[in-house]
Amino acid sequence: MSKGALPIVAFCLLAAACGGDGDTAATSALVQVPDVVGQSMGFARGALGALGLVADVIETDSGGLAGQVAEQVPAAGIEVAPGSSVVIKVPASTTTTTTTTVAESTTTTADPAVGIALA
Repeated sequence: MSKGALPIVAFCLLAAACGGDGDTAATSALVQVPDVVGQSMGFARGALGALGLVADVIETDSGGLAGQVAEQVPAAGIEVAPGSSVVIKVPASTTTTTTTTVAESTTTTADPAVGIALA
């Protein structure tokens, strides 16, 4: 989701929450957004999907554990219509490269009987 789309989603969610004619059937169709902050991205997608919500993943360069949800919008506890998007911000994974250097050594042994150094 682009940065410009986030205000549109927020507006739609606000309009859905504030609008209506007091019909209780319309408000009972809403689902409560679960708290997925601190959970793995896979868990968050599953939890949101089970409620009929769509996870919109945004990878960030901010700190935190790679693959773990650092922030969500809307916040936990907000009621939204099924099919709504929930933005989950996840720190991007980092790649670690390990380099090993091996030094070669040679041992020289002298044979006292021959007087010659053997390598």
